[in-house]
Amino acid sequence: MNSANIKNLIVSNQRFLKLLWVILFALLAIIPYIYSILYAPISLDGSYYLSMVERIRSGLVPYRDFTLEYTPLFFYITAFIKNLFSVGINYGFDLGFHFCIQLIVTILLYKIAVQMAISKWNAYHVAVFYLLISYWITEYEFILEIPSLLWGLWAIYLALRYQHKSVVFILVGMIASLSFLTKQYGLGFFFLILYQIDFNSNRWKQLFFFIIGYFIPIIFFKLRFPEMSIVFFGNGYGLKGAEQTMGIFSYNILKRMLEASGYFLLRVPIFLFAIVFIKLVPPERRKNVWFLLLGIAGFMIQFVFAIFNHYGLYIIPFVSLFIFLILTYIPSEKWVYKSYIALLILVFGAAVFKNYYRAFAYDHKLRTRQIQLAEKIKQNMDPGKTLYIADTRLVDLYYPLNVKPAGMRYTFGLTMTEKLHYRQIRIADYILTYNIPDSLNFNYLNSKRVQWFFKTISDKTIIDNQYSVDKETHKTIDNQVILFRNNHLF
Repeated sequence: MNSANIKNLIVSNQRFLKLLWVILFALLAIIPYIYSILYAPISLDGSYYLSMVERIRSGLVPYRDFTLEYTPLFFYITAFIKNLFSVGINYGFDLGFHFCIQLIVTILLYKIAVQMAISKWNAYHVAVFYLLISYWITEYEFILEIPSLLWGLWAIYLALRYQHKSVVFILVGMIASLSFLTKQYGLGFFFLILYQIDFNSNRWKQLFFFIIGYFIPIIFFKLRFPEMSIVFFGNGYGLKGAEQTMGIFSYNILKRMLEASGYFLLRVPIFLFAIVFIKLVPPERRKNVWFLLLGIAGFMIQFVFAIFNHYGLYIIPFVSLFIFLILTYIPSEKWVYKSYIALLILVFGAAVFKNYYRAFAYDHKLRTRQIQLAEKIKQNMDPGKTLYIADTRLVDLYYPLNVKPAGMRYTFGLTMTEKLHYRQIRIADYILTYNIPDSLNFNYLNSKRVQWFFKTISDKTIIDNQYSVDKETHKTIDNQVILFRNNHLF
């Protein structure tokens, strides 16, 4: 065998090993998601969002016929998909559809990485890193951040790809606005693309077209849903969180930011290492560095309103791109490069370990028990009557129950006030709760008048007995799930 043949064989083997690595590593990242699709229980947020979808599918209009605290685009897309496939209450299908969107986000991230002059090999690892860290920071559930990212990242990709064209930015603006119309925090992509445009030679034309394009879908949805304006800034959701923060303004903001940053950096410590080497990036490429840091800092503002792990999903794409963008410019012969790779491997390894630990920890029968419990509750309700779930530990049952909520609102969490909580209890035909209230799971709303009202309801049915052990007394507690029939209304 001559030297040319040997060289071809080596190259061929290298290609095969790379392909094998690409397939195996992708599977390693994807399997926990598949496991979640099959076994993850219905989450609180997922139950809320999918209940909205079912109300739309029943012919009701959001904001007019029922309360919706988010912009409506993704609810209508999901309703369309479920109608297209004639699917009813099926959380596995819902998560599967959601995961298809997650995969599209991953592909867009790869394409953005290539546009930023990151090698295709590293761009692949950007995408896998995103999948791994996304699953690590929050359990996989049906939420709005991922579809919001789809539109935002698509707009960024087009803005990078066609940075020398102007008319295209009408489309860029329209797509970017769909991120906002999916979830209000998607507004951040508007400012990120403005930053990108500022570096382009045709920036004034592009800015004009971008702003026109951005407002076309918003105006369309505003005309379709005149009452939608109330949710542009969260319908009080974000404002209430901000109010709580403003109590001691500087201290609370600093505390929340530090808590959120600490949680994130414990999982991605290499981000701090990457910041040290920004100076290695050539000056003509640093606009991408500052763009990514702006994306991270901008979406960190969410944590001023509330500290929820899933808010970090907006940040991970920018962190993933930043880490591998810096790696692109670290000389491979330097010890720093080897240290960087070693830290990356540690982060990858920790993410894989944690993801599989979380995925395999699922109780395979929990989703089935949720559905069975919902069926048992419906059997004890008169058809067409309304329900209010008073304890957040049971909110996950709204979706499998698929009944009308009290006052046509599923509100829980930060927007729930004691006044609204009491009103919902009073107007509901049926109220679902535990026999042993927990102030945290009542949003600290278990006031004296709420307690008194429950005592006045004599018609109640024990739906289920869920036993637990008190950590302090070590005694077994019977946490009965109780359905109250509001005898003030019947």
